[in-house]
Formats: sequence, C-alpha cells, structure tokens
Amino acid sequence: MTRRRRGAPSAPGRGAPELGSHSGALGAEEHPSSPRSAAARARVRSLAAPAPGSLLDDNSVAWATAARWWTVLGGQRALLLQVADPRVAAAVAAHSDWERRSLHRLVSTLTTMLRLSFAEPGVARAEAQRLAAVHGAVVGSTADGLAYDANDPDAQAWVLATLVDSLWEVERRFVGRLTEADRDRSVAETRALARALCIDLEQFPNDAGGFRAWFDQRVESLAPDDTSRASARSILDPPLRGVPRPLVNLGGVVAADLLPPVVRERLELPAARPDEVARILRLQRLGRRVIPRLPGALSLNPLVPLALAGRRPRGADSESKPTGRRGS
Repeated sequence: MTRRRRGAPSAPGRGAPELGSHSGALGAEEHPSSPRSAAARARVRSLAAPAPGSLLDDNSVAWATAARWWTVLGGQRALLLQVADPRVAAAVAAHSDWERRSLHRLVSTLTTMLRLSFAEPGVARAEAQRLAAVHGAVVGSTADGLAYDANDPDAQAWVLATLVDSLWEVERRFVGRLTEADRDRSVAETRALARALCIDLEQFPNDAGGFRAWFDQRVESLAPDDTSRASARSILDPPLRGVPRPLVNLGGVVAADLLPPVVRERLELPAARPDEVARILRLQRLGRRVIPRLPGALSLNPLVPLALAGRRPRGADSESKPTGRRGS
C-alpha cells in the first residue's frame, strides 16, 4: 500500500476552534451580556485552544490532527498494533481490566496524550507523574518468558509509534490534507512529547521517511501470541452498552482494514468482505469531502476540553489494576 498522500496541503496553523454559546456552558437563567455568562464563554473558549505555555501550540500538526474527533477512528487500530507485540499484550492482560475495558484504555490514552501536549505546564507535569506511577508497577513476563517493563524505552517508543502511524493512516484515508513536511513536523512533535515524558527515543527516527522505514521494519518483526489474539478480539468487540451492534461491527471492520495486512493475518483477523470494502470506500470519499470543510468547533475532539481542564472522562480514571506484586 502506497503512503503517498493526495489532496491539498493541510493548514495546521489555523486558529483554535471557537465554541458558541450553544455549547451548553451557559445556564438558561443567565443573560448573555452578564459578566458571569461572559466568563463562562471565555472559559469554554479557553478549553478549545492549547493552554498558555503548553508543550505544543495551535500551529502544531498535532493540534490540527490529534485534537480532532476523526483521529478516534484510528484508536482501535493503534490498540491492535500495540497488543501485536506480546510484551504489551501480556502487560495489559496482567495489569488492567482489558477484557471489560479496552475502549476505556483507549480513551484514557488519548486524554493523556492531549493533556501532555496542550494543557498548561502544571497539569501536564501532574499527568506525566501519574503516568509514571502507573507504569512503575507494570513489570512481568509473557507466557513464553519474555520480560516486559512499561518503562522500557523500546516498548514506549512502540506505543507512541502506533499512535503516530494510526493518525497518519486515518488522515490519509479519510481527510487527505497532510503534506510530507507536515509529517516531518509530526515526528519532531512526537520526539518533543517523549522528552516531556522522559522517554529515551535515541533510536526513534527524525523524519517521516525514517519513521516509515523504522515502523515497517518493526511491523515485520511482530510475532503475536495467543494473548495478543485474545486481546485483539476484545478490542474489536468491546462491551458497549447502548451502542447498536451494527455500529460496533462496522468499527471493528474499519479498524482491522486499517491494519497492515501482515499484522491482520498474524492476529488471525478476517479481511473485509467486498461489501464491507465498498462501504469503507464510501465513508472515505465522504470524509475527504466533508471533514476538511468542517468549522473548527465541529472538528474538535470532545476529549480536548476535559484534558485541558485536568479532568478525566468517567470510567477512564484507572489504567491498571493492582496486582500486589511486581512481575509474574
């Protein structure tokens, strides 16, 4: 599959989305001209733009991509790539409520990345410390005796890489605006994020071309085990109450189709049927027509205000479960 991107260059420097008063921030009893309502509107606007002093600003590629709702389409793909590494699969199976909460993990991961990138420095530091505390207990070994450690730089680089590549792949298919220069900047921003997390990315590429070569090599080296495949099945069939089954199934089909074919085969996931491929292609054409034209407020990821406010979505407060021991 070619990675050449079509379409006009992106505009990562566009201004922060503005949320109107219809956002629900104002109480029904408050007059729009009152100081209290004006303060509420200002608060809403402040949570729809990177905070002053944040690691990345509204000129970043991350703000034009990772802060948009459509990147969520790549979330399940990123999780599938992560668990295709047996070390990651064993770690999440032993240290988290993976079977019941795979999408909670996704929401928590996305919220953390947004907070580290765009929140004010104090909030970002607190999030980095929280993440370090969680990862400090995630140590053990796979069923085949392969050691894992959540603070291992190689494992951390792989998890970050799955997020970057999934964002690029979703953007390529459903939006089509990123240029090669944008992707170079995306890699540089990822390295800045890693430094903020004290992650050693010495072996991580410095530009988009190097990233693709490095990522493709890593993909070829993946050897998923039974734990990986069980985790993949739970990712594609999450226990979501209130979500129609056809929609859940479509999300799983899209996630599997977005994977590199070799990963899909090694995880023993079925390829999309011809009718499913046709449906995905229709969605991609629709996305390329509509998404680039959306106003900022309609493209903003709803997790952004929560992340900038230092809050976590309900159900995403815990990424790991206590094990009472380090290792296995």
